[in-house]
Amino acid sequence: MRWISATIRPFKLHDVRRSLAEYGIHGMTVSDVRGVGWPRSIHDRTLASDDVTDGVARIKVEIAVPYEQVASVVEIIVREANTGHHGDGRLLVLPLSMVVHIRTGERDRYAL
Repeated sequence: MRWISATIRPFKLHDVRRSLAEYGIHGMTVSDVRGVGWPRSIHDRTLASDDVTDGVARIKVEIAVPYEQVASVVEIIVREANTGHHGDGRLLVLPLSMVVHIRTGERDRYAL
């Protein structure tokens, strides 16, 4: 199992969610986040100050997936979140040692 964490532009969330749903991925965590990267895009520089606490608005999408689906999910997110400009975000894939569904007690693959 793997944990996929992608930080993307807010207006790309709809495209990412739609394509993941078409692939069969419906469960995910979506958070509003702020970040500062380098180099900032011209658009981001005009919208955000240089103060690190301000940052630039982004969306973080987090998904737990079986190992066999990692490549497909990564491909979908990268394809749908890409604008071709600086500031499109980052995607991380991390090992996931255990998943537990709190209500049922199911574990790992069955907890998804």
